[in-house]
Amino acid sequence: MAIDASASLGNIQRSVQRFFREEIETDLSIPVYYDRSLFEPDGEPQKWVSIKFDDCEIKEMSNIGLSVYACTDADSDFIDCAELRDSIIDVCTDSTDMCGVKRFTLYSISGATWTAYSKILIANRFLDSGVLEGPQGVKFIKIIMMLRTPSKL
Repeated sequence: MAIDASASLGNIQRSVQRFFREEIETDLSIPVYYDRSLFEPDGEPQKWVSIKFDDCEIKEMSNIGLSVYACTDADSDFIDCAELRDSIIDVCTDSTDMCGVKRFTLYSISGATWTAYSKILIANRFLDSGVLEGPQGVKFIKIIMMLRTPSKL
């Protein structure tokens, strides 16, 4: 018996990647990377977002930890980094929802077919690190967030 689409970590991760790719990379024209590196990516953009999946607890209401890094280069006064952080928080909240909770589609993915299956919500709690300096002078703010989705086990 196959795992239900709602409990598939692969489906969850690809749905999260699609959300951030559409909301940040496409709509805001800011590159998004899914690795653990804070080094400046190839092509030398002035700002970019790096996303890392953290702990995941699959249960009837699953919790998926996510670290989102707002990264900038050549940002001596840290303002670009702060503005990028604000843009990320804006993308991850919904001003039309009474509680501000953002919901996006969890897809069931089979080969090249993406079928809308359920919703993932971004819990309305964000913890950020303040501006830090990484390798090669990269400035970044680490934003920790929790995603939640119902899962059938």
